Amino acid sequence: MQDYRKKISATKRKRVEDISTDDLISQIDACKYIGCSKTTIKRWADNGFITGYQKGLNVYYSKRELNRSVVVKEHRLNRKEAEHE
Repeated sequence: MQDYRKKISATKRKRVEDISTDDLISQIDACKYIGCSKTTIKRWADNGFITGYQKGLNVYYSKRELNRSVVVKEHRLNRKEAEHE
């Protein structure tokens, strides 16, 4: 079953070579940038809310796309509201 899940996750990601963007950041950097966990960002990508770009075993995200993502905007807003409580 684990191989099946890997196959599904891999098909939802695009290859880095398929895009021409200069703003790709690593998954770890994307988590820090957004303020979320690795599990969260993977779930968002698997559900199609954001796009992950794969190169070998590494996954990258476009900062531009993250900034435009509704789910990322909502997450940041919720974090700010939680900080003010």
